[in-house]
Amino acid sequence: MSSITCCPTEVPSRPAAPTTRMRALVRKIAMALTVRAERRALMSLDQAAMKDMGLSGGQAHREYGRSFWDVPCDRLRS
Repeated sequence: MSSITCCPTEVPSRPAAPTTRMRALVRKIAMALTVRAERRALMSLDQAAMKDMGLSGGQAHREYGRSFWDVPCDRLRS
């Protein structure tokens, strides 16, 4: 059974124990929920606030429309 990772550069040296894999899965789900909340908060901003952050309305909509599991790799590593 192969491990699916976000970034192709991550290669596990040996299979992790089931409890370690479960903890990693829980961390990834928690991060996905955090990112989803951030995307929702982004959509609640007005155009002026988005402009202050250097984003257009279209960019914010695209970010909001990303899937639940589409979490940036750097966020999963932290």
